[in-house]
Amino acid sequence: HPGWAAHSGIWAALLARAGYTGPTTILEGRDGFLTAYSGDPDPSLVLKDLGEEYQITRTGVKPHACCRYNQGPIDCLLDVKQNHDFQPMDVEEVKIGMLSGGMGLVAQPEEAKRNPTSVVDMQFSMPFAAAVALTYGKASLDEYALGVPDRPEVRHIMDRVQCVTDPKLDALYPRHFPTWAEVRTKDGRTMRSELTYPKGDPENPVTWDEMRDKFNLLSAPVISGQRQQEIMTTIDNLEQLDDVRQLASLLSTE
Repeated sequence: HPGWAAHSGIWAALLARAGYTGPTTILEGRDGFLTAYSGDPDPSLVLKDLGEEYQITRTGVKPHACCRYNQGPIDCLLDVKQNHDFQPMDVEEVKIGMLSGGMGLVAQPEEAKRNPTSVVDMQFSMPFAAAVALTYGKASLDEYALGVPDRPEVRHIMDRVQCVTDPKLDALYPRHFPTWAEVRTKDGRTMRSELTYPKGDPENPVTWDEMRDKFNLLSAPVISGQRQQEIMTTIDNLEQLDDVRQLASLLSTE
């Protein structure tokens, strides 16, 4: 989680300033970061294209307020909803093609995923994500709230979502993050959408305006509209700042 990473980085800098020492091989050591994440790490890749390619620009941004494995299916369902005329209660079945790694997180156990009892449960429920996407045309914080799963139109769709694994999808992972979704309506129509990368991936990035909208939505409870605009304008011109503390001061509590 980026917030915790930023916290840890600042904390490490403060400890170093106070004279605290730590292992010098935290990355490449026997029990270091690289070994923790790879069975056969190649430390030379850490320096590859250093100063030329900045990996931070490949950070994924989740446009929807839920688990990573739900993002692509939501995109597919929003595409179906946008391009076809039907109402939530018209839905007879929703089928989602899932990566195997996501089944245990958002699709199983099936009974629990169809009956989320907390906001976190909702965030890790593919049936709920599909239901709010097809019902409201979005999956923002407003939809991830207690009581929403009990709404008749949401419950109607949740009970009709089937998640299935697809070997063709797994064959493309992890280089790609593919998925597909099918919606069958009571009048016999079957509508399908598929994608290789969910919206927000480096290969399918959100626009700057979409990023701005997300920031404004999430920060509205604690940051005024005027301060939001000042922050985004400052970030727009980050390279011209004389002192990064100009941005840091804007991010502090008003």
